[in-house]
Amino acid sequence: MRAVKENTFFDKSKKIRLFIVRYFLCTFVTFIMVFLLLKFPSYSMAGVKNGMKICLESLIPSLYPFMILTNIYLSYEISGFMASAFDRISRFVFRLPGSTLPVILFSMIGGLPIGAKMSEELYRKGIISKEQYARMICFCVNPGPAFVISAVGVAMLGSEKTGILIYVSLIISSLVLGFATRFFTSESETYIKQTARPETEAYSTSSIEQAVVKSSKSIFAICAWVVAFSCLNELTLNMNLPEGMKTFILCTSEITNGCVVASENFSAPIIASVIGFTGFCGHLQIIGQVKNSGIGYKYFLAGRIINSGLSAVVCSLLLKIFPVAKETFALGNRPAAGDTSGSLMLSVLMIIMAMLFVIGDDYRVKRKNIKKV
Repeated sequence: MRAVKENTFFDKSKKIRLFIVRYFLCTFVTFIMVFLLLKFPSYSMAGVKNGMKICLESLIPSLYPFMILTNIYLSYEISGFMASAFDRISRFVFRLPGSTLPVILFSMIGGLPIGAKMSEELYRKGIISKEQYARMICFCVNPGPAFVISAVGVAMLGSEKTGILIYVSLIISSLVLGFATRFFTSESETYIKQTARPETEAYSTSSIEQAVVKSSKSIFAICAWVVAFSCLNELTLNMNLPEGMKTFILCTSEITNGCVVASENFSAPIIASVIGFTGFCGHLQIIGQVKNSGIGYKYFLAGRIINSGLSAVVCSLLLKIFPVAKETFALGNRPAAGDTSGSLMLSVLMIIMAMLFVIGDDYRVKRKNIKKV
């Protein structure tokens, strides 16, 4: 009894010490940020403007339409059709239900944080378990091809081929990481039959309206993080810090500015590593999904670090197999990235989604008829 009381006392004191450390640390960081904002108001304003420019010219045009499409996809019976179509493939490769394979594919072409948001929706609807949701969070965090190929490859490095190789290396590393997670689950968990899949509502304007509203809220939160980190990066650039420290902070804080700095100083494998890490700004965009999955941020961070290193290794191998001319930094000398390729990709996806809506509707009607019989 005495030992139990001692353990309880030590647990309480540990929690108190942890609370005090967090409180003083947060207070200290807050005062530092307020001091920097008051001392360098022009730099903070420039950072906010740059962040808003990134959101208006790149982030919203490329990401917002995909978010609407994915929310519409999850609203209808298409996911049920996909589950039956891809179940064997998905279970064999990732030990995940078939309904997760389209989510994995969307995470590779839609960009951050499409995969995490869709995984959360599958878990919320009871289509996947919490363990499966946690594993998907580890590898369904990928940049879109418009950003990597056009923004990084063409605009920053002046080489579309290099951008393609970087994008392929990121996809390969993500798939390898996803394949590795299959060994961290129990056989019984993987092959549990879904007993309570909720019925999805029929096609209606209200469902589309909900998809638009939900996407709007998500894109606003993402843009807020991008603007905040852009302001922080601008302050970092103008602070009296060692160049190595500045480079490290910029490369790990936000993916767009990180790629700009990396393309000025490093080769393609390091740029792939920076993108594979996705930046702390990207982490905070999906911190809610990470917490809800129960995986814990430290494990998610470890997964991002592994993915970062793996991306660099794969990119180095691809460059040896498919050598390209030495990259040159060309930001500002070339047209803005992502306009043409992004529009083409979006057009193709909209056509595919339209076809899937028709197939999904037919599948839904057949299921209802079978139930009536």
